[in-house]
Amino acid sequence: MARGKGKKRVLLAGALLIGALFVLWLSVPIWFPWTLKPLARKQGATYTSYERLGYNRFALHNLVFTNEPIQLQAQRAEGLMPTPWFVRAMRGKQTEPFLRVENWRLRIGGATQPKSSQPTSPVAIVEELRPIVDKLQRWLPNAVLTNGVVELDQQQIVVRDLAWKQRRLEAQVELPQQHQEGRISVIVAGSANAYHLELTSESLHLNSSADVVVDAGRLNLLVTNLWQGNRIDLQARFGANGNLPESASFRATNLFIPGAILKLQGHAEVSGSVIADWNGEKFESRITAHAQPNTGETNWPSADLQLQANGDTNAARVTAASVTSPALNLALSQPVAVHFSGPLLREPAQLKVTADLSAQPWIAARGNVSGNADLLPAGEKYPRVQFALAGTNVSYTNLVAREFSLRGSFQTPVVELTLADIIFDDGSRAEISGKFDLASNAVTQAHVQANGPLANRWLPKGYSYQNAEISVSLTNLQHEGNLTITNLLTAEMKPLNAQAKWRGDNLNLRQLQFGIQTDTSALQLNADAQVDLAPHGGLENGEIEIKQ
Repeated sequence: MARGKGKKRVLLAGALLIGALFVLWLSVPIWFPWTLKPLARKQGATYTSYERLGYNRFALHNLVFTNEPIQLQAQRAEGLMPTPWFVRAMRGKQTEPFLRVENWRLRIGGATQPKSSQPTSPVAIVEELRPIVDKLQRWLPNAVLTNGVVELDQQQIVVRDLAWKQRRLEAQVELPQQHQEGRISVIVAGSANAYHLELTSESLHLNSSADVVVDAGRLNLLVTNLWQGNRIDLQARFGANGNLPESASFRATNLFIPGAILKLQGHAEVSGSVIADWNGEKFESRITAHAQPNTGETNWPSADLQLQANGDTNAARVTAASVTSPALNLALSQPVAVHFSGPLLREPAQLKVTADLSAQPWIAARGNVSGNADLLPAGEKYPRVQFALAGTNVSYTNLVAREFSLRGSFQTPVVELTLADIIFDDGSRAEISGKFDLASNAVTQAHVQANGPLANRWLPKGYSYQNAEISVSLTNLQHEGNLTITNLLTAEMKPLNAQAKWRGDNLNLRQLQFGIQTDTSALQLNADAQVDLAPHGGLENGEIEIKQ
């Protein structure tokens, strides 16, 4: 009898426990709001108000979740109560979203991660991602996010809408800084490590698809792009170790790119191909391009580009490089290695240059010019460039250079013209040298020396001279010069000789000497004063002496 009473007590206690759990289960909407806030605070989340939406759903307002370096803010987050959430997840019911988030912002800071001696393999990343996706599919099979922003360092990504349902992720995204937008779709296979990705962007004129499959410790990647009507294919195979592929190939043949996209004025399109292969240690690549002018275009010539290179992860060895056009031709004289770190060049290289000025439409010039540009290692990132050009019978409007030569160098940011030597058709000669700083857009040093009757062609009728010599030097903003004119003839005066010498800075003359002589008289002017040559300027102070 006592034994029977014991069984009854056990059964009664069990029934009471089950009943209590059942009541607790049914009363979740009552006690859940009281327990959610302290639990959320322990996980780094806060919100301003809780809203009950019937028996099955609730909403949180002004939700903030912080877990350095991540911070999530949401104006409204709506979800299922724990009871229906659990039941529907177990039954696989996915008809309505388990979670809705509106007007949200996700900030991801630049957290420092400990450096690993071994780079993470793409295979390991995909394999680690799989259990996360499976858990997400099991416990959050349906979610919708709208009006969101992701901030990653200085980049901002606007997410208009994002939906996760039946192992498929759909998102409409925008890059406002780049003025680009697109729609992304990711499909996760029900079994095995397989993913299918799609990207469609009207602003980029791009349709892209990618398949990622991990099999037997290898990751196979196949990407197909249709951009501006051009097909671009990429294949790669990754091993279990390392982040570089064991093999890869890139194919973009029969490319036709509108000239406006490349900002090539006057050209309808650029055609060509890009082919590259990687065997795990070395690569080979070939690039060809042809720029075709618009129909009837006379201001822009056609041009062709050829580039071949091979190498590894440390350097690319350019074996051939050339640009050819009716007006200008450039060609690499011998192979050269371009390094990806440190100085670009560690051995000399040379570019051959030829130009037919009559074939270019921009200036009224004629003649042939040829030369070379030597690229010399300088112990810095960019090499020093030494150039030399020469030409004969080079003309511009009514000027004709019987002989022309130019030598100089460029070491960023300074261009130095060692000597430009020009001998004109009338025997006149000009020599020019100087330095120009590209960073400050300033001439820091210059010297011009010329002689001969060249300027006669610009004098009024009835005026001429036998010879003129001029020498001008400029250092920063300080300048000085000498001018001598011999046997100057005018309609009203006897033949005369003239000399001038000056010194100054900027638009101010500090010293000036000027004199003229004929066969019977002479006039000399000496000025030690400040003369402002700017508009509305004049003599400010000083002394002027005139001798006759």
